[in-house]
Amino acid sequence: MFKAQRLATRSARQFSTSTVARSGHYPEGPRTNIPFTISKSKPVFATKLALFFATGFSIPFLSAYWQLSKKD
Repeated sequence: MFKAQRLATRSARQFSTSTVARSGHYPEGPRTNIPFTISKSKPVFATKLALFFATGFSIPFLSAYWQLSKKD
């Protein structure tokens, strides 16, 4: 029993992994490190961003209003 336990502990200590070498090259420059595209028009992007955040911010308030307005 103890020998098997020591063997398991020893193999766990000796186990290691190495990272995979990747040689991919991604485009560099401004706005290339984000997972979405920004349109050329800043007001369009600002409107989309404001709507996105306003939707997420309003969900708790709308759900609270809905729960409080229900009749028992």
